[in-house]
Amino acid sequence: MVCLWSLFLPLLLSAQSDAANALVSGKVVDALTGKPLRGAKLTLIDMWPMISNAPLPPPLASVAADAEGKFLFERVPPGTYLLSADCPGYARSPYHPDGPRARGIPFGLEAGQRLDSLTLRMNPNASVSGRIRSPEGQALADVFVSLVQYTTTASGKWLTSKAFSSTDSEGRFAMNNVSPGEYLLHVQPEPIAVLTPPQRPQSDRQLSLTFYPGVKFPEAAQPISISAGQTIDKLDFVMQRQVPLLISGKVTPPARDLSVFVFPVAGAPVPLSISKPVPVYTDGSFAVRVHLPGEYSVVLMEGMPPRRSVRRTKVKLIESNIEDLKISYSPPLVLKGRVSVEGDLADYERRFGVPVDLTKLRLQLQAADGFTLNVHHATVTRQGSFEVSNLGAEPYRTLAYPLPPGTYLKSMSLGDNTVLDGKLDLQSGVTGEMQLVLSTAVASLRGRVVDAAAAPVAGVNVRVVKLPFAEHPAGRNRDVITDQHGRFSVEGLEPGEYRLFAYQFDPDHTWFNAANWPGVEPHTTWVNLQVGDNGELTLPLRTVPGRQ
Repeated sequence: MVCLWSLFLPLLLSAQSDAANALVSGKVVDALTGKPLRGAKLTLIDMWPMISNAPLPPPLASVAADAEGKFLFERVPPGTYLLSADCPGYARSPYHPDGPRARGIPFGLEAGQRLDSLTLRMNPNASVSGRIRSPEGQALADVFVSLVQYTTTASGKWLTSKAFSSTDSEGRFAMNNVSPGEYLLHVQPEPIAVLTPPQRPQSDRQLSLTFYPGVKFPEAAQPISISAGQTIDKLDFVMQRQVPLLISGKVTPPARDLSVFVFPVAGAPVPLSISKPVPVYTDGSFAVRVHLPGEYSVVLMEGMPPRRSVRRTKVKLIESNIEDLKISYSPPLVLKGRVSVEGDLADYERRFGVPVDLTKLRLQLQAADGFTLNVHHATVTRQGSFEVSNLGAEPYRTLAYPLPPGTYLKSMSLGDNTVLDGKLDLQSGVTGEMQLVLSTAVASLRGRVVDAAAAPVAGVNVRVVKLPFAEHPAGRNRDVITDQHGRFSVEGLEPGEYRLFAYQFDPDHTWFNAANWPGVEPHTTWVNLQVGDNGELTLPLRTVPGRQ
């Protein structure tokens, strides 16, 4: 009997495990024709890290659609998920019940649930073509053509390239696989050109960055609306000429293998185009030519790829050149630190079944001001120590992730100085050991969002703002999306006062910046969370004054 039971026990446990899992199935089709998309790749992503304040992990699973466009995910653990589809010739499509959208709606799965009959509709890509000529009517070959859109990040607002091409010998360009949307079209002979120190910009007017239909700045450009599967041709225009501007200077003291990168700062009316590496010569001199006036970051780099960012300097080019720019070289910095945990650790082990595990925790440092050319990472040992090397003497934005379940980041310091909102300033060097303190004394929050008729609203943002308000508070503000039932959940919150706001997707992220917060705050819901709280809220879907 014992032997027979030992044979059947694994089968019984397997059946119980399968019963505890869920199933997701459906089909993927062309949004315009309804044609099944054979071979489309379906990807399922676990949303738990977003709920618990950690970056999204690799996909949980991926499957391919069959000849009828059907797909199936089996043995999916209970949780909250995002589903998306990729297929050659189509724009990437997250699942949304109303058809293709810029982002999808997450859905919750319970043990044993069967979520079937999902339909993902994918928009076919569009194509764009045209011809570029000089003011003298000559066809321009080998110039860079790009469709750009405004993108907002923690560093600011940028014009970023979404599709690009180069002109042929007759000045013609073509971009296929363009996703639907509204774009600006621009062309430039070279993002930023390099000059050796003895050279200076020529006094004659040279071909320069130009926006369609032949204007200098994006504010005057004509937006191009592109729909699914559309073919747009004859986007012909003439490039502008202008006298180029110069940024030149000297690095002291000179060092080997130095180079300079130049790129626009956030909000500048210039597409985000990073220069080719400009060599710094043995006497420390360098010179760079740029096409348009504006505000730029000049970044001193060291070594061969991957290069180390040494220091960055902001400059403004208005009508005249910038000469004799002084940049100080400093050797690589090493940042050492330690992570500690406060709270009832015995109670934590009883609740989670394991001690607090710091070995999955990562420390990430990236440039706090402007575009990041390299990102620094450090792992944390079981004893809580870490080390980040090869740093530059510049400000960094610091992020610790993924935090162990049931913890929050209570404080961060460097030596005797508190690191406010994750902003670590190393311009004066490393002034001591870095200390990160985690706490197990957390709160959590869940609820749902409803419209004016008290009906649940799926796929909307819920912003959880820790008071007092800070624009980039190193993970203290949280943003989650409601599932198909309008529900949301946020774990690992620091106890204290919060303001909550449920709103439709805002691609510019402008509702919650420092300038707009005073107008938003009166329309939020206040809550005071204590240790161990697991609050349940019903939030109304609101509109920020002045925004539609």
